[in-house]
Amino acid sequence: MAKLATSCDNGLVIWDGPPQGLQQLLLADIMGISFPRVV
Repeated sequence: MAKLATSCDNGLVIWDGPPQGLQQLLLADIMGISFPRVV
């Protein structure tokens, strides 16, 4: 999301909802599901 914000002129981005593809990750976070980090 930080990369998306860099394209904004004033540095402020307000979304009506999460960007496509991020919604499932946010739902998993709310449910307490963790994903191991791939290094």
